[in-house]
Amino acid sequence: MLWLLKKTSLYEQKDTDNAFVEKALKGDTEAFCKLVHKYEDQLYCFLYKITFSKEDTEDLCQETFIKAYNNLYKYDNRWAFTTWLYNIAINVSKNHNKKKKYFTCSYDEVPDVQCDLNDLPEIVLEIRYNRKQILKIINSLSFEQKTAVCLRYFHDLAYKEIGHIMKISPDAAKMKVQRAKNTLCEKLDQLIKKGVI
Repeated sequence: MLWLLKKTSLYEQKDTDNAFVEKALKGDTEAFCKLVHKYEDQLYCFLYKITFSKEDTEDLCQETFIKAYNNLYKYDNRWAFTTWLYNIAINVSKNHNKKKKYFTCSYDEVPDVQCDLNDLPEIVLEIRYNRKQILKIINSLSFEQKTAVCLRYFHDLAYKEIGHIMKISPDAAKMKVQRAKNTLCEKLDQLIKKGVI
């Protein structure tokens, strides 16, 4: 029953988004603004997990929404609006990354792990340090692997959707996620053996 309710709400959300797109295509800029407000936080979170930089993420979010607005007529309503938006965001990120050759990563900007007030200060510092090391490992992945991992584990997308967003087959998407997991485990194991974590 819960599955049916979730499925119904996804269809309702898709219908609402499609209605906003149709209105925007007819010149209703307020309808597109509603889509921006609806998805700006979600898009920011997605891009931040790729860049680890507030500055880069803000620029990429703005560029993604501008490209989405300018290319709204290309939107295929068989897919969720977010799937199409992520597709644009990935292309924008890829182009940005090629120009800069790197993102301006600042692991200090990443929100701290919530710690219990009863935790000892040295344990809290250790947790924060370990988290930064893990984020550095994730950031060392190739652009495609990092993107696939973010879409799969941070946004809970199916391999079919990931494949559509990344313009690869669902099997290729699954392979990218698996390879990324293997790389993460190997690098994490190396840090543990060295006593870094």
